[in-house]
Amino acid sequence: MVMVNRIISVVLLVLFVVVWLLVDDYLSDNPHEKKFHSSAEIKKNVIVSADINSSLNKATAVGVTHSMSCDRLKDTKLQNKLSDFYMQVAAKYIDAGYRLDDVTQALSFVAGKDVAAAFRLSQLRQDSDFAAKTDERMQYLREEWQTFSDKPFPFKAERRVPAKAFDGLLSKPLEEQQVILSHHALSVDDLAYFLLFEKGNEGDLLRLLVHTTGVEQVVGFSALDSSSILDYAIYGNHARSVNALLNRGVLPSHDAFLASSMDWAMYNLAKQMANHGSSAVTQAVSILETLNDYQLSTRWTESSSSEIVGSFSGFSYQFDASDIEYLNNEYGLNLKSFFRAPVMLPSSNDLVEKMRHDAAVLAFDSNKVREDYAACFKLVH
Repeated sequence: MVMVNRIISVVLLVLFVVVWLLVDDYLSDNPHEKKFHSSAEIKKNVIVSADINSSLNKATAVGVTHSMSCDRLKDTKLQNKLSDFYMQVAAKYIDAGYRLDDVTQALSFVAGKDVAAAFRLSQLRQDSDFAAKTDERMQYLREEWQTFSDKPFPFKAERRVPAKAFDGLLSKPLEEQQVILSHHALSVDDLAYFLLFEKGNEGDLLRLLVHTTGVEQVVGFSALDSSSILDYAIYGNHARSVNALLNRGVLPSHDAFLASSMDWAMYNLAKQMANHGSSAVTQAVSILETLNDYQLSTRWTESSSSEIVGSFSGFSYQFDASDIEYLNNEYGLNLKSFFRAPVMLPSSNDLVEKMRHDAAVLAFDSNKVREDYAACFKLVH
């Protein structure tokens, strides 16, 4: 009987694997489906910080020598987990009907601007077609999994970006590209991938843009800290695509808590400045000037005659005196004229205190923290 059960389990496992292969477009196996921090992009003007999650989860070493050390150990572990607890609490307040603006603002007070921005972006992406299709497929896979296992589904199955049909698309002959595009719908997430990672010329990208419907939709593809396809075009330094998207009614990002399209344009220009005199700098300047009409805010942390420094969501950039002079002499570009401070929204002190309290309760109830503290206390007594 035991042998029969094992055989049945193996057969069911094989069937599940077959189902898994049938939904290949939903495997999260694309190395680009991560926040875009390519070391190849780090130039003298651009400083890219570590992913926020890794910075939040680094534990501070605490020597265990007496009971006070145990208290410090507990406090350290609680602090490292507290950001996660705040995110959980914030999500519960959204479910309870609180406005996203209010929750984000309160979260920025109790957990910091980067945590608040990450939370807000995750909430905005929930309205994407990418998220809807991923949720639908995950539900299907969980149901299939539960037919032979009572354990939680162990995999993550996001929609593949780009869809498998578009693998190597721009390296194929034009005629073959046209056939593929006529048979397969190009989503805004697929377009985001090509704008960010493909090295095709502007003509190729504009052709893909024409075949993309719903360019105004939320981008669920999480390679960049933005939910707007326009910001992907800006980051990729595609000036003609930026103009085409604006002409199709895509509005620049202008959010009190997230980077604006002008922030991304500044970052992009700083990135290109390693190559003075190149067409890439000209493209970046063109994008900046195009966006100037929209009166967008910029997040500068320092501005003087010799240096401009900007920072947002783990990205930072700088222009030194030579960059500022070069842009003024070559393009008539006065960088300082682009600065507009972000609008700060008022915060509810009541909500701030509620979030602090609820996160502290979660932290206190954390089994892992309690177990570590008990083991530490036992060690020193």
